[in-house]
Amino acid sequence: MQDLTDGVLLQRLSEGDEQAFTLLFKRYSHKIYTIGLKLMKSAPMAEELVQEVFLQVWQKRVDMQRVVSFRAYLFTITRNQAIDYLRHIRRQELREQAGGALLEALGQDVGDWLAEKEYAIVIHQAVDRLSIRQKQVYHLMKGEGYKRRETAEILRMSPETVKSHLAEAMRAIRQYCQAYLKFLPLLLAFFRS
Repeated sequence: MQDLTDGVLLQRLSEGDEQAFTLLFKRYSHKIYTIGLKLMKSAPMAEELVQEVFLQVWQKRVDMQRVVSFRAYLFTITRNQAIDYLRHIRRQELREQAGGALLEALGQDVGDWLAEKEYAIVIHQAVDRLSIRQKQVYHLMKGEGYKRRETAEILRMSPETVKSHLAEAMRAIRQYCQAYLKFLPLLLAFFRS
């Protein structure tokens, strides 16, 4: 079974084959660990990165049969997980340095903080209203950081279709946000006064 291609292993993985998952893990975990070690300069963090990446692969196993290049897919997940982890560490450091006064450390007042929270909620609501395909494209490109060609490979559609879905998604999100957020200045004025 070790001579099987990634494609065959992914097909088996999408059917829940744990042995296929184990082989993929053995095939790629060291490479991910090496990347993690270079990026994070910490062996425990690199090990955690490997676990997070393969946890995500296992959780998305049903969709793995659609992945054209597992290597590219895996390294994109690795990059995104590493960036997220480093951001998380940086935020923790800021919290510790600020001694719980994160808003002051970042130079924000309560109104600005509320505005950011409100924007995040509204954008989440706008994304929830998208069509399934638009949502998939938006999450892969904006949430996961995939390029148009990678997204096209994962979703098995042309790069132009991906571009079209993303443009429609962004237009719908903008329209929803503009309609919803026109009352935000009144809310912020209330909290600032």
